Amino acid sequence: MATFVTYTLDLFDGTNVTGGNKRFKELVWNLAERGDTIHLFIPHNDNFPEHNSIIRHSLKKQPKTFLPAGLLAFILNYKKLRSIKKINYDKVLLISIPYGIQGALLGLENIALILWEDFIKVRKMRYKHRKLKLLKELNINILTKIEGYALKKAAQIISQCLYDKKEIIQRHKYLEKEIADKMSVIPNNVNPSWIEKNEALISNKGNEKKSRKFTIYFIGNLYDPKKGVHILLEAVSMLIEEEYDIRLIVIGGGKLLANYAQKYSKYKQIEFWGHQENPMQYLVNADLLVVPSLVDSFPNTIMEGLFLEIPVIGSKCGGIPEMLQEEELLFEPEPDHLFHKIASLLDNNTYEKYRELCLKRKEALHFDWGEAMRELLL
Repeated sequence: MATFVTYTLDLFDGTNVTGGNKRFKELVWNLAERGDTIHLFIPHNDNFPEHNSIIRHSLKKQPKTFLPAGLLAFILNYKKLRSIKKINYDKVLLISIPYGIQGALLGLENIALILWEDFIKVRKMRYKHRKLKLLKELNINILTKIEGYALKKAAQIISQCLYDKKEIIQRHKYLEKEIADKMSVIPNNVNPSWIEKNEALISNKGNEKKSRKFTIYFIGNLYDPKKGVHILLEAVSMLIEEEYDIRLIVIGGGKLLANYAQKYSKYKQIEFWGHQENPMQYLVNADLLVVPSLVDSFPNTIMEGLFLEIPVIGSKCGGIPEMLQEEELLFEPEPDHLFHKIASLLDNNTYEKYRELCLKRKEALHFDWGEAMRELLL
């Protein structure tokens, strides 16, 4: 059995729980279930499961401030985190570039850096609408150098998709061989614990009385434009204007929600439901799940749709083409392209073809992710 150390400053509560948070819990729990010892450094909260193999070390919570909260929390917990060096461990598991930087600054050895997003591309998306171009470029240049430092210090790098690996190598040509030698790719699975617990929903499909309208779902946070919901909203509004009998349900919270709800308020067929604790209980009644992300490595939302045997279509961005693979299930991230894709699915024969393709993807992505990750780490 192995000993792992990991730490997080996240709280795992309410609307703050992302797909990455869920995967982090899945990883820690899977290792513990297999008998490995996990030293988990985490702010005290009741939202992370207890296990005999998980040894908790309490951290101070991120302060609420206009300054970078993650950096301040790291400074506040620096002494406690330095104690990791006294633990006899096999690997330190750090999720994301910021944690990788922190691990390097702490002088930790044998770091497995697990990347569940493209750090630089996500920041570029966030900075896209900022006015000061030179400042944006300066920020990205600094962050790219920081990313390179974290990659160099890591003993092992794991990403979710080949696309991210290629992008990272392209950005850091001077580290190309070093990164290629220590970087592995492992996709997410369609059957993690939080998805599999919804298995009963599949047998109950159709028991609920569905709307007569063809119902489309979007599930994702609305904190910034990276999830691409604006593309879907525009495409659906065009379809409604053309008198297609459809309905769109948008599940997710964030600062952009109010703006979108106001902009499309005249379309009664577009409904904004905000954050939902378990969106799968609603998704099971969908006719189609659309994932129009502009930056996404391996979105868990797609896995939820595939698991529930709902036809899923996604944008040709990030790792989504690796997930869905079939050209028919993909679209260019533009309203016109998505308009025609959805319109074609209103034909029963086309719809059934897409459904069969998605069932094949579900089967292909069903595997023991926890065991695969453990083998890779060791």
